[in-house]
Amino acid sequence: MSATYTYTYSKRSSNKTFSWEVLNLIAMKCDAKTLATASCVSKLWASSMSSDHLWKSVCTTHFPSLSNLHPSISYRRIYALGLASAKRRRQPPPEPRLSIDDLLFAVTIPPGKSRDGSITILKPFSELENHPEGRFRFDVSLNDVVSEKLMVDEEDDGDMKISSSIVMRGYESVFRVLDRKGKTSRREWWFTEELPSAGCCFCNGASGLLAEITLVFGETVVVVTGSGTEKKERKKKVVEKVRIGVMNVVSTWRYATVDDALRYLQHFLLPKPAAV
Repeated sequence: MSATYTYTYSKRSSNKTFSWEVLNLIAMKCDAKTLATASCVSKLWASSMSSDHLWKSVCTTHFPSLSNLHPSISYRRIYALGLASAKRRRQPPPEPRLSIDDLLFAVTIPPGKSRDGSITILKPFSELENHPEGRFRFDVSLNDVVSEKLMVDEEDDGDMKISSSIVMRGYESVFRVLDRKGKTSRREWWFTEELPSAGCCFCNGASGLLAEITLVFGETVVVVTGSGTEKKERKKKVVEKVRIGVMNVVSTWRYATVDDALRYLQHFLLPKPAAV
């Protein structure tokens, strides 16, 4: 009787040791989700499935920069922190508090060597021709806002300076887009300026966004000045439209989406939300 009991006890003990060895081998092949689920079976399983030797390889695979820090916390905790951070990064950004219908586009084209008088355009963004892919690029036709044609020639190249701003309806606030000279080509004249960071210390930082104002040329006309021996002919390009855009120059080199641009502009045009 005693021998039988001892044999039975030893057999059970042997089986118990063998089963945990098998469980450990299986656990080493499991992913993080399976390990976390298995740890909910019992306290004994929770202790076994939380072992650092199991979670270290999982951390090294998914978050190698965190696993090499050798902190005092467990690898399971490190994985949880890395996973939470990754989920936050994947979350879509909040909807902008600013609406495109709240904004006015203002641009001033000063006089140049070949012409007198400046032109100022002030139009709501909602009335401008927008980009078909929902990008922050808008066109305004000069035929709709000026009575005379705006013409430029080569004498204006490198000399003309454009000023542009985005204005809140009601003139509650203004954001200066750019104020600088530009470069010309056969089909357009473009002016660009890097925008400041939207952070609290934006005066000394960059945003990775580039403001762009473009004068798009249409037809070319010949203008005759003087008479007799002083008669001169000049080819001038008629400015057909003015374009405003905001480009992402960090990763895509494409025009920013309307929502991304609005999230940026609201830092300058809207009052800061009250702290909760």
